[in-house]
Amino acid sequence: MKLLICDLSRPFNINRRLLLQGTAASVIFGAVNASVASTGADVLFVRNDGLFAVGNVAGGKLNMTSDGSGAAPNWTHVVPIQDKVLFVRNDGLFAVGNVAGGKLNMTSDGSGAAPNWTHVVPIQDKVLFVRNDGLFAVGNVAGGKLNMTSSGSGAASNWTHVVQVQDKVLFVRNDG
Repeated sequence: MKLLICDLSRPFNINRRLLLQGTAASVIFGAVNASVASTGADVLFVRNDGLFAVGNVAGGKLNMTSDGSGAAPNWTHVVPIQDKVLFVRNDGLFAVGNVAGGKLNMTSDGSGAAPNWTHVVPIQDKVLFVRNDGLFAVGNVAGGKLNMTSSGSGAASNWTHVVQVQDKVLFVRNDG
């Protein structure tokens, strides 16, 4: 795994970048499928087999603070929601956690999320779930738990990208 850290507080200059190789993250994650989520100053790496690592970026370097093997496997979405992290799997399982003191802390889990979400998008303190068949749901993470607040089936289908743009959502489809 190669990491590129850029200081965006100044105008971007490709010559001022810092390319990190051979870090603890590289050793743990190598070339396997992994998710990366940022919660403030902390960065969470989660591998499909349940291995995880936590670090932060300081002084232009990635500093690893903890790692472990306690994350459940096969998460399809690992989404930061403010200072929390939501893990969602295609079979409807979910978990909520946070990164504090350089460590991953799991706060709740369950099996009540609908299966097969194609997009799970954080929007400020809420989370939007969108499926290719037009189903959608909205929820939030409060008190360390996932709370579903609304759902429906009227959204257009087959979005290729769903992204947050400030407090709004941009839907993009690849059909011209």
